[in-house]
Order: sequence, then structure tokens, then C-alpha cells
Amino acid sequence: MVGSMLLDTILATESKWKLNKAGYVGRGLHNDFTYFDMLLRNGKSSLGIGIAEHDSPEDAEEQFDVSRLSYGGGCVPFNVYGDKGDKLIGQNGDLLAVRFRKGNYFVQVFTREQKTAERFAAYVLKSLDNAASRSD
Repeated sequence: MVGSMLLDTILATESKWKLNKAGYVGRGLHNDFTYFDMLLRNGKSSLGIGIAEHDSPEDAEEQFDVSRLSYGGGCVPFNVYGDKGDKLIGQNGDLLAVRFRKGNYFVQVFTREQKTAERFAAYVLKSLDNAASRSD
């Protein structure tokens, strides 16, 4: 539900961005979370969004573990969205992604353009909030 709400928001407000691919992995024997992702393009620019729904906020929090990172960069705190957040920074100091946790959800918005990452992170947060209000 979150993924479809997010895609509806993006297509309605960001007409220059086009969906290139989307994927869904359900909870199963080899994973303990549900995962939705999409790749969007706007000319030469690209943006990836990944949303994982975990069993608990603690499980989602584990995704911030820096020992999982293998690209050689670092993380800086960026607690603008959700309950906790950071930015992945590349070896050259460039932005790779904005990540945050909201409840049981762990979100990653991948792009090198900071303002774009922040705008799309806000769309994800709005979709998570709307999904939560519908399930109450």
C-alpha cells in the first residue's frame, strides 16, 4: 500500500520523473521483512527509493549498522525525516543517499542531488503517514 501511494504522489507531482523499474519482495524464508523499490529517471538523472517494512522498530534500526556498508564512504546524522536518519557520503564527499527510519520502516533514497533526495524523502514520509492513518 505504501509503494502504490508513493508512486501515485510522485506521478502526480513530479511529471518529469518517469518510473523505470519497480520491484517487490515479500516476507519469506530467506528474509524477515517486506521490501519495495523503484528506480525513477528524469533525463540523465536517476533516483532510487527502497522501503523495507520490518517486524519492529528495533529490527529497522539495525539497518543503520555501518559495518554493513562496503562502498568506502561514511555516514553523517541527518534526523530530518522519521525517527532517525543519516546521509551516506561517498569517498569524494558527495551524497549517495538519504536514509531514515519511521517506526518499522527503513527507507533509502539514492541520488547524488541533495535537494532531490530531500524532496523525495518527504514524499516517502507522507506516504508512510497516510498509510498509518488508513490502518488506524
